[in-house]
Parts: sequence; structure tokens; C-alpha cells
Amino acid sequence: MRTGVDLVDIIDFKKKIDRSNRLLERLFAPTELSNSYNRKALSVRFALKESVIKALGGLAGTWHDIQTSGGTHLPISVSLSGSMLLKADELGLNEWAASVTHSSGFAIANVVAQHNTTISHPPWSIQVPTCGATECLGYVLGSVLKPGDVVLLVGELGAGKTTFTKGIAAGLGIESAVVSPTFTLVREHVAQNGGMNHVDCYRLIHDFDDFDLDLDNRVTVVEWPLSFFWNLPRYLSFKIDFTSKDNTRIFTLHAKGFDIKELAFITHTMSQSHTMSQSQ
Repeated sequence: MRTGVDLVDIIDFKKKIDRSNRLLERLFAPTELSNSYNRKALSVRFALKESVIKALGGLAGTWHDIQTSGGTHLPISVSLSGSMLLKADELGLNEWAASVTHSSGFAIANVVAQHNTTISHPPWSIQVPTCGATECLGYVLGSVLKPGDVVLLVGELGAGKTTFTKGIAAGLGIESAVVSPTFTLVREHVAQNGGMNHVDCYRLIHDFDDFDLDLDNRVTVVEWPLSFFWNLPRYLSFKIDFTSKDNTRIFTLHAKGFDIKELAFITHTMSQSHTMSQSQ
């Protein structure tokens, strides 16, 4: 078990980030800023991030590899990605308990990190501002997927599941047109690396015991997944949520059965490419 405690002068922190928007963007991922947190709330989150760094013995990667969520009416929580996730894994830490407050002009944060053998990989999220960026994010994911990988997509109608799948297909080197297989259930796309199964369970009323898919030699992407897919031993799942901003989506990743190094590589690659596309 490891602990980290941090104390941040709220007024001093506000002065620093008010002087530099770049500092704000360096410290906080877009998903952390999407709810328009005030400066006091951000100082608390900064203290929480520094507590995590202290618990892990230093910063590895970037500040975006530590993300905070919750607050106000929800418990505040921490999720790691990239190099920070790898560092936590090397130390055998996968469960975080956080407490935050502010008093007498200071933001105070405390974290306790420990190993829990029953816990799954913590969720990771990224904010995507446009449909084009959604497809680009899919392309990056597709470029690192391997035959046998399964991707489950959850979201309301119009959330961007098929757009994301088009990007995945492009990243896999698939040249055929990708459209939602709502009426055919499955579309198979061929590529040199094995290709992709594109499944859409939206119109299915009952689950299947076997979808008769080549899961081992192709990447499989499933929209509206049923329990057959959730019971697989290994998959990546993305929950796509609308935000108050036009066309902006938040993609939240959960993983089952993936090695921690694989997951760290995937989240780091997606984060880095997304940051580069926003800066261009």
C-alpha cells in the first residue's frame, strides 16, 4: 500500500493558470475541463494529481496520464493511462481511494493506493469534438489492433458507433465501404491482416449462444453488443456519451482480459494522436 498527500494554495494556483492557458491544458485533459470546473475545483483536482504522483514516486509520462472525474454530487475518482498506468502496475497498485477538501485557502488531497486481485482495469476516457475526430480516433485504434481483438461499442442512436467503426476499418487497411449491418447482422471485411467482422445487434430480440464468427483471425467490432460478447474472456468496450457541446462525444474505455502493458500502449497511443490532431 502507498499513500500520497498534497496541499495547494488556491489563490497562488489560480494566478498561475490565469496567466497561462497552456499550463491549464498541460495539467488537465479536455474531459476534465468539459464540465467548466471553477478555479477552486481545479486546484483540488491538481492537488489530487500531485498526491498520485507522490504515491507513485514521481511523474512518468504526462499529466494527462492521470485523470480525475466525479466531484460535486459524485465521489471523486482517479484513473491512470499510459506511462502512469505502467508505473502503478510495476508497483502492484490497481485500486485507488481518494479524498479531497479545501480549507483556509488551501486545497487538500489524499490518496491511498493498494493491490486488489479482484479489480478490473480502471476506465479511461477521452473527449472527441467532431465526427471527423471520431473517425480519426477509430483509425488510431485500428492501427494497433490485432486479429482476435474484440471491440464493443455502446451508445445511443447517433452517438457515432458506425463512424468510429469506419475509422477502425481504415486503420486495419480495409478499403471496402463500411455501413451499419443493422439488417444483415454481420458484414465481413477482408484485408491483408485478416480483416474485420462488423456486427450490429440492434434489431435482435433474443441472444445467441454462438454467432458463428471467425473471432480468432479477424478484428471484431460489435454495435449494441448482447451478453454473448460481454461473456467473452477478452475485449475492449467503448461507451460513447453525448455532451452539451454540438457533436462532442466522450469515449470511455473499459477493458477485460488485456495485459496492462497492452492497455497502456493503446491508451497512450490514442491520447497522443488525439492531442496532436487538436494542436494542428
